[in-house]
Amino acid sequence: MGLSVQELSKTVFRSVAGLIANWRISVRKSVSLSVMLLSLFFVFACGSDNQQYGTLKPHPDHIPLTAPNGEASAFNGQYELIDHNGQSADQQRFAGRVSIIYFGFTSCPDVCPFALGRLSAALDELDRQTRDSIAPIFITVDPKRDTAERLKEYLSFDERLIGLTGTPEQVKAAAASFKVYANEEPIEGSAVEYTMSHSSLFYLADREAKPLYAFRDSIDPKDLAAALTQAVSWQR
Repeated sequence: MGLSVQELSKTVFRSVAGLIANWRISVRKSVSLSVMLLSLFFVFACGSDNQQYGTLKPHPDHIPLTAPNGEASAFNGQYELIDHNGQSADQQRFAGRVSIIYFGFTSCPDVCPFALGRLSAALDELDRQTRDSIAPIFITVDPKRDTAERLKEYLSFDERLIGLTGTPEQVKAAAASFKVYANEEPIEGSAVEYTMSHSSLFYLADREAKPLYAFRDSIDPKDLAAALTQAVSWQR
């Protein structure tokens, strides 16, 4: 003989909520619980695409770097540099963390300070656990002037930022691996002698150091923080 509606309702409720076996619940409560559970099922089932590894929710400031048709990406994100403490630093050093990388130079009058300010503000939006899963990196495009010591002083406003530099050849190779444009431009009659013309984007690399997205430098810090939170949650 089959279970009655009331007995079946009790069984379902006990299995989900772990209530004591002799509780008596109404059919109305059971139906409400069933509707709630069914709604949750559809929320998770329909939202699962948003959790796909390596993808972010669409945003006008997000630029995917993945190649179409499964081809190898031109952005390999490889570099061999030193950090602002003079220690060796390549992309594998930051494997296991999500990296957010910006290329600029310490003598930059406006663009770089604004971009780094946005990055710093985005980090402030994150909880500590998420922040600890992120490597915020500043790579100079002006290695002739930006020594490790100069980078350390320049980034002293936010100790979370990691400055990287190297020889001109190493920095050029690092920029090429992210398709970053950087060119020295003389300034006649100026004490600084030259400036650097360069592209200005943030680059997001996954825990395997693979660049997957670029972000416009005008991105709102809250939107950048939201993207970083999504990236930290990526699971293979």
